Amino acid sequence: HDTLIGQMAVGETAVLLCEGAVLAIDSLPVAENGQFTQGKARGLTGHPGCVGSYAYTTYSVAGEARGAWVSPFGVYVTNGSTSACISTDLAWGLEVNVPYLSTSVLRWDQKNLILWFQFDSDGDGENDREMPFHMAQAHDKGGNRPKLGQPTPKATSCMASAPWQARSWKTS
Repeated sequence: HDTLIGQMAVGETAVLLCEGAVLAIDSLPVAENGQFTQGKARGLTGHPGCVGSYAYTTYSVAGEARGAWVSPFGVYVTNGSTSACISTDLAWGLEVNVPYLSTSVLRWDQKNLILWFQFDSDGDGENDREMPFHMAQAHDKGGNRPKLGQPTPKATSCMASAPWQARSWKTS
């Protein structure tokens, strides 16, 4: 009895982001020899739901697949089994205008290993602040606490990214 916001493939786990909860499914429903085996969803207990359709992304640091999402209480990450809030060093209620988080955007910068969080600070419906979460292992402060940048002014309506790949071009 919840609203589905989006889904992420985190390794071999399907993570379903709802408004009020986050669910994980490790095996999908399958029919074999006339028998239907139902996939079993489990809740990521104690972790709140996602605020909007652009407020989540998948990412990987050191080869481990992960997903991140914005909730009313902070930015959360999961590897499909465990989850943690990575914005505990931020005065969330003071820096972020929680009632207007539905327009927020979370984007993975694969080249720089940064989760970019854009949000609306003044409630006018436009994202006007951006904040980096530095996810590289060298910036980990322990206990799932990445180095955070201060929210800075930047007008953003939507962000998109694609896998970054170094290429060498040959011309003849």
